[in-house]
Amino acid sequence: MRRFGSDRVKMFLDRISDNDDDKVIESRMITKQVESAQKRVEGNNYDTRKQTLQYDDVMRTQREIIYRERMQVITEKKSLHDVLMGMIDRTIDHQIDLFTQGEKKDWRYDSIRDFIVSSLASEETTDQIDYKNLTPDELKAKLHSLAEENYQEKAKVLNDPDQMLEFEKVVILRVVDDRWTDHIDAMDQLRQSIGLRGYGQMNPLVEYQESGYQMFEEMISNIEFDATRLFMKAQIRANLSR
Repeated sequence: MRRFGSDRVKMFLDRISDNDDDKVIESRMITKQVESAQKRVEGNNYDTRKQTLQYDDVMRTQREIIYRERMQVITEKKSLHDVLMGMIDRTIDHQIDLFTQGEKKDWRYDSIRDFIVSSLASEETTDQIDYKNLTPDELKAKLHSLAEENYQEKAKVLNDPDQMLEFEKVVILRVVDDRWTDHIDAMDQLRQSIGLRGYGQMNPLVEYQESGYQMFEEMISNIEFDATRLFMKAQIRANLSR
């Protein structure tokens, strides 16, 4: 009986010892799982923060460009003739290239006329331009000359370099601010929707960068187009101020 009793006690003690070892092993496994999960969470949070910064970098770069150009306009002391006329000339070149693609029979003469009337000159002046018998380069040169004449006429009416500079600033800043505000909203909408492209096995960040660049280029083109139309069709008034 003693021997049987002693064996049972020994077996009981051994079982307790085994259970403790199992608990230690199990505890270590749980700890490792928790540590692994924590590392994954921290890694995901880091990736999220990193990606957020990369998204923000796109807008930051665009904002720096716009603010730098805007500040140059604000602080200009002499004349914005070259800046403004550069915008107008590029707009003319872009529009004429757009409407004279392909063979001459396919040129969009109605669109050419509409562009000149709506953005550059009166209907009377437009009808005096023989744009159907001019080459694209000849038409561009004609419109560049027309724009320069318009500029000089406005400068003559104002008869004050400071007033002319103020007028130039009014035109450019108004257009830039309007288009930039719209662009910010468009970029925000793009960022909210870009995640859906990930389902098409596309990198959302790359898609956002590429789409954002295209939208920025389009915004710049729209700024130049709007500045052209606003300046060329504006009527000069006295006591102009921003």
